[in-house]
Amino acid sequence: MRFKEPTSFSSDRHKACLTFDDHKICCKVVTKDHEPHIGTWNKDTPTVYVDDDMGKLGTDLDVQAIILHEMIERYLSTVYKMPENGEAHRIAEKFEKQYIKKNGGNWEKHEWLVSKVFDKENPSIFSGVL
Repeated sequence: MRFKEPTSFSSDRHKACLTFDDHKICCKVVTKDHEPHIGTWNKDTPTVYVDDDMGKLGTDLDVQAIILHEMIERYLSTVYKMPENGEAHRIAEKFEKQYIKKNGGNWEKHEWLVSKVFDKENPSIFSGVL
């Protein structure tokens, strides 16, 4: 399946809306302490969650990109039944990357920040590996 780039994206720290796949999608945005996946979403309610460290360590653009990613991933997983950690995630990441670059951000720096926050929220994952 091919999807057009999302349009009309607007976001603050409490609500976000965009048009994607010819549908207007709005979600409540909740900032959470210690969100292990950096961003996630609720399958039953139009709510996305973003780790508070993204806003503390990153820019508004970094937070908005995570929100956009989660909204698209939620939509694809619920409407098209795509696996959230598979195809839905890959498509959402593609649009997240486009959004970062289109708005003057640096994708590599954004990825580094996501990794840094993920490692902070999940310190035991790699303990004892090296």
